[in-house]
Amino acid sequence: MKKGRVSARTMGYTVGALIVISSLTVFHYAKSWKNNLSLWQWAYQRQPDSVLAASNYAGALLSYGRLEQARIVAERLFKEHPHGTAAINLGKIQLLT
Repeated sequence: MKKGRVSARTMGYTVGALIVISSLTVFHYAKSWKNNLSLWQWAYQRQPDSVLAASNYAGALLSYGRLEQARIVAERLFKEHPHGTAAINLGKIQLLT
């Protein structure tokens, strides 16, 4: 074997180990994501500046009838990123109150 090359067996073991670790991680977190709300709450808590997490968290709060919490998240998102999703969520909140 030439110096600096990785054997196919070593590469296979490495890829296999990464798949196992990734699967265990997903399984661990999937147990705590009981529903749409818990998933997006988890994502928003870890990345509050994420437009995707904030938009989906506000939408999940709306779908569970938590209007005041949804308003807080949607208003924060709209101030930082005034775009369609934040405006739609704020419109829905306005219609429901």
